[in-house]
Amino acid sequence: MKNIEFLRDYFNQDENFIIAQTYPKDKDGKRKHHHTMLNIKMKNLSAHLGRFYYMNRDEDVDIYFSLHSFKKQKSPFPSRKEKFVDKIKSFYFDIDKGDIEQKKADIINLLGHPTYLIETSQSKFQFIYMFLEPIIVKSEEDINKFKNLLKGLCYLFDIDKIQDTARVFRLSDYMNKKPQNKNFKVTIQKYEYYYNYEEFAELAKKYIIEETKPNKPSIIDAQPRQKPLKVKEPNIYPSESKFDKYKSIKKIPNRKYKELLNKYNQDKSTADLGFAKWLRYSKQITDEDVIIEKIFKARGYVDLEKKHGYQFDYYFESILLKSL
Repeated sequence: MKNIEFLRDYFNQDENFIIAQTYPKDKDGKRKHHHTMLNIKMKNLSAHLGRFYYMNRDEDVDIYFSLHSFKKQKSPFPSRKEKFVDKIKSFYFDIDKGDIEQKKADIINLLGHPTYLIETSQSKFQFIYMFLEPIIVKSEEDINKFKNLLKGLCYLFDIDKIQDTARVFRLSDYMNKKPQNKNFKVTIQKYEYYYNYEEFAELAKKYIIEETKPNKPSIIDAQPRQKPLKVKEPNIYPSESKFDKYKSIKKIPNRKYKELLNKYNQDKSTADLGFAKWLRYSKQITDEDVIIEKIFKARGYVDLEKKHGYQFDYYFESILLKSL
């Protein structure tokens, strides 16, 4: 699908969506981000998409769209914070590591075929399952309920934990400008499958992750929508023994980490990633064990264990990879 065709198919006329533009790293290793709020009934929508095309081609700017619609904002520079999400339009998955074909099969076997399939780089995919009727967000509780449902499924399939409702995906017809992807042109395929929120919630609630005592989810107990495929249950509980050595670490106040927490509105995962990048590039620390230890000291073992204890392996693998 062409990007304008997709946007007109995905969003309704009363919905505002955000196009995010991410610029290459500057000489200090920082990226600039810019948001543009659009609506499919705008007469100059094509002109905006054309402008993004030249930014993407000539300035190496990556182009993304918001998966959900946003409230109209007074500022000319719209925020992509969750508190501004207006409607939740779909549930979604980012499949870019491990046995990708097996994970695609696992997801389809449990949930059915996606409404949209995005190929973001060579053999890496994003699935979007569009709701027949979007969820109108009336309170923070609506957002948290959706996120908890989606989070459990992301852990089940051992894929990126992308349950936040401010999430963006790559938009078709633009190139993936990450150097390793060699200007891969993003594509979107449409399939005539739609879903309702109640059905999604009923299935997903079996896999909700409890922060204190998680019940190990199992995809083999689920009822597939179509003829079952041979499903290999992912290993979502890797060994954590190598992290035992950090158990005695208590939180040590760190000025830089506190600064990052304030910058990212107390989002500790984003602060952890920013801290790892700062350690790599400002402090020139190349030993990843040292980076992990410093993150434990900045947050304290108890806080990290409460949030990520049963997924330490995945969490730090992700942090270290994204900080490169």
